[in-house]
Amino acid sequence: MSIKGKTALVTGSSRSLGKSIAISLAKSGANVVINHRDSEDEAIEVAKEIEDLGVQSLVVQAEVSKKDDVLKMSETVHEKFGGVDILVNNVGTSAMVPFLDMTDEDWHQIIGINLHSFFYCTQTFIRHMVKNQWGRIINITGHASLRGSPFAAHTVAGKGGAVGFTRSIATEFADQGITCNNVAPGHMDTPPRRPYYTQLKEEVGQEWYGGWISKIPMKKLGDPDEFGALCAFLASEDASYITGQMFLVNGGIMYS
Repeated sequence: MSIKGKTALVTGSSRSLGKSIAISLAKSGANVVINHRDSEDEAIEVAKEIEDLGVQSLVVQAEVSKKDDVLKMSETVHEKFGGVDILVNNVGTSAMVPFLDMTDEDWHQIIGINLHSFFYCTQTFIRHMVKNQWGRIINITGHASLRGSPFAAHTVAGKGGAVGFTRSIATEFADQGITCNNVAPGHMDTPPRRPYYTQLKEEVGQEWYGGWISKIPMKKLGDPDEFGALCAFLASEDASYITGQMFLVNGGIMYS
């Protein structure tokens, strides 16, 4: 499952799932570009962890929902690595806003992060993949793409759009050695989410919290390292015949 010598870019990889994905790719032999928006210190720490694994890293600041930032990031990456072989569009966000109170700014901000960033990064970095007739694109979305959710029309629209985007890119570039897949995390035990789960337990009580966890067939939160390992597999040559697919990493939760 080695991807030794390949260069991977993981957007939003200074923390949480992005960090786990970046480290998993590095363990498989890839050089990794760490992207962050405003967490340089954390990004540098991730880069150090990656370099300790015997591969190269590069820290690049960019707000990937802005095209100019993505183009500048591409120039920096090209100077060091020549291009990107593996792109993980990991940046995403969610917000709760009643639909009738949702402003234009609310809508465009969430759509920009959850969908426009995928477009800008993919269109920019896929050119190198086309030239080499080899590439891997992995889009991280979420369960919001599978079900409606009150107070989250912009989040659901962005995540759902990213799923359709994945399938379109997969079919358009399938005959050029490029795969594009979608991975959707469930309830993951990441540092940013941990305070939320702790607060939930304290506010609603152990009994209700236990009932909520019981909806997950495996009765536990997800391990970010296992999530990263799946992304590393999809980036490898072993997954060369897998494209346009959606993988749910959620402990067995099913949606009707």
